[in-house]
Amino acid sequence: WGIHNIREKLNDEYIETNYGINSDSIEFLEVQNSLPQEATKYIHFRNFYEDRDMTDPKNYNYIQTLMDVDEYINYMIAQIYIANTDWPGNNWYMARNTAVGTGFKCFIWDAEQSLKNVNNDCTGVNSAASPGYFYDKLRQNAEYRVLFGDRAHQFLFNGGVLTAAACRER
Repeated sequence: WGIHNIREKLNDEYIETNYGINSDSIEFLEVQNSLPQEATKYIHFRNFYEDRDMTDPKNYNYIQTLMDVDEYINYMIAQIYIANTDWPGNNWYMARNTAVGTGFKCFIWDAEQSLKNVNNDCTGVNSAASPGYFYDKLRQNAEYRVLFGDRAHQFLFNGGVLTAAACRER
């Protein structure tokens, strides 16, 4: 009867179930080609990026209050690794816990346009309304580049989870 794509719906109930955060305390942002009207905190976040120099440590430190930078690095490495061509201008989610004021976390969704061309270069992403734009801006900051490089090395070398050997074992 055709191909079925069985998966959990990515929404605030998913975040509550998998992360233990009350759904009333979740700001959930789903982007399917354009930003929803209620994305005010995200828009503040994006506007801050657009107007600030990320080489300035004060700006980078403030960004870390708006975004979970460590998880963002994981997200970006995964997107680049799978060479997702239906991203960054489309198909992405962000969420944050408003009760404790944590930064936004990014979630991969709808990545069926991945691993089609492993030579596809996703490192030059800079779509202004997307997580890729943050990557483009954050690369200006030396501390971020070191964190990103260390994490990429951890995942891609010496038995890391994205090495060919580790992938074959799964």
